[in-house]
Amino acid sequence: MAEEFSIVFAVAVLYFIIEPWLKSAPPFLDMYEGQIIHIWKFRIYAKHDFKLTFFRIFEYFIFIAFGEQVGAILLQPTLWTSNIVSDIFMSRVNPGNNAPNGMHVWSGLMAFGIFFVAAGLFRVDAWKAALMTVFMIFVHEGIWYIFYSIRYFSDYVQDSYGILTDAIFFITIGGVSFIYLKKYGFKDSKYLLMGIGVYTVYIFVWFLDGLPITTANNLMLANKGFNMTAMYYDLNTNIIEVVSWMLIFSVFTISLYLNKRQSTRLNKVLVESSIIAD
Repeated sequence: MAEEFSIVFAVAVLYFIIEPWLKSAPPFLDMYEGQIIHIWKFRIYAKHDFKLTFFRIFEYFIFIAFGEQVGAILLQPTLWTSNIVSDIFMSRVNPGNNAPNGMHVWSGLMAFGIFFVAAGLFRVDAWKAALMTVFMIFVHEGIWYIFYSIRYFSDYVQDSYGILTDAIFFITIGGVSFIYLKKYGFKDSKYLLMGIGVYTVYIFVWFLDGLPITTANNLMLANKGFNMTAMYYDLNTNIIEVVSWMLIFSVFTISLYLNKRQSTRLNKVLVESSIIAD
């Protein structure tokens, strides 16, 4: 899936480059309500400030980029059927070479959907939401990869090309995740850490069951052409894989909700305290 994240990586790098120049612009969350015009889910500044205008253009660019990715996921499934279970757990994105080994449609929607949940529903700034998206993917793939490399170690070490491509993938998303953590860290993220713990338990139970997988970036485990393993058409294995993405998506979404609720309560207490003091 490395090619799926190239646009996300480019956006993150662009933000990292222009961030020093934009530091003098007021933080969005510190602006007063009266200075902002709300249009649907977006916040447009009424002040004619070039840097703020550039910020807005940059944010829309990210929304469009992610929107195009989600659109590609929805419009390019290998197979849509009238069977709901099959459509959710078996249908996959059709890659450019028309191979059947693309990511699951619903896994892709979970992977990129967190961006729209964060930026649209919880009003997280678009660039932070973009970095968060990559971080969520890094958490999902990173924890899974640890158990995968242990379970299939003897086969894994025999494919140097697979190891190289995996390394490039993790260096890419790991680098973006480092930017996210360096910028935002785990502040007010105790719920997220607990959720990641739950996800780790899920992968561990999967590991105890033998960690069956449908695709593998390893010539010893999968078909040379399409990376398809012997479990590719097994419904239960497909369900386990898709549910793992649904779980990590739920973890980040619930964390956003709980943090938002906690922040709202705190602001309410501060306002009431201020009124009493006056």
